[in-house]
Amino acid sequence: LDKMQYSPGELINGTFCFDYQNDQYKKKNLRIKNPAVVLTITQTETIRERSFPKNKQNVVCSQGINIKELLNINKNPDPIFPFQLQLPINAQPNFEWPHQDNVNCSIRSMFQVEIKDCKALGNSFIVIKKNSTPLSSPLEIIEKSHKKGIFTGGDVLLKANYQTNSFPIYAQVPFTFTVDFSKSKYKIKGINYVLKRKIKMFDNFSNLLAEFNEDLMEKNVKGNMTKNQIENCVVELKDPVDLHRNYCMKLLGSAGGLKSDQVITLMPSVKCSLFECQYYIRLKAVTDTPLISGLNSPTLDLPIDVFSPTEYNINNVVINPDAFPTAEQVGAPQYPPQ
Repeated sequence: LDKMQYSPGELINGTFCFDYQNDQYKKKNLRIKNPAVVLTITQTETIRERSFPKNKQNVVCSQGINIKELLNINKNPDPIFPFQLQLPINAQPNFEWPHQDNVNCSIRSMFQVEIKDCKALGNSFIVIKKNSTPLSSPLEIIEKSHKKGIFTGGDVLLKANYQTNSFPIYAQVPFTFTVDFSKSKYKIKGINYVLKRKIKMFDNFSNLLAEFNEDLMEKNVKGNMTKNQIENCVVELKDPVDLHRNYCMKLLGSAGGLKSDQVITLMPSVKCSLFECQYYIRLKAVTDTPLISGLNSPTLDLPIDVFSPTEYNINNVVINPDAFPTAEQVGAPQYPPQ
């Protein structure tokens, strides 16, 4: 292929030729009567949640082309054949979450060239990136609460707004957080915000199997001990050291591939059949309520869409072949690898 990574909707250009594995007999006697070539992109979803893995294979697109020159392959056994295939705009992005050896999930894409007449098949691993997909949620989110009790009383209003809710990995995410305690009997002791990533795993019937929550960044801002406070805040979309250094990197190739702090480039927002990855910022206003203020702090969640950065070096990534499910696991046809 002309490269390894593609965006949805992009045109894939490539070539194929025959590998006779130094078998001159096969090379001399190859005959093709049907010049049909099938180009296919498949994706395999995989989840592992301690007990056992689940896999699902989907055909992203498939296209048949006729290459008449194949009919004369015995006269010219070493030609190079060009082809093109357009990636659908709704193609799922590749995804890797190597949390632990027995707790992980992925979406992996494979480009396949098949000539059924001579039972020839070639595969190439590709990376499909995620484009920006702004969420349908409003850019200003307001949360009102009314609590009564010995420690909580009165109305509290939290408001957050941002210019967009879609950001590339490694981006700075700016937003404004407003806390209004003017109708509450307590004052603002502090403001806390946390960037969170949530992974949900599902069974074949869309029932929730497991949920994992990860804190990527947390910051506390001292409150002004008044009734109103406005803060301009920023979070950065990256993995903290204590998280990425514990990734099970054997699921990915290491020589010339991604480093652990770069794996997040393969963790965009995604929702597929077996799992979902969400990002959001949780905002909290800490009151000066005595003793158990943390239990009564009003919160607001700010959802964000996370997409692939424009430029990142993934062309040398080597995926461990053992990490792919077998053909039997996904119910796919079995072919000798090439």
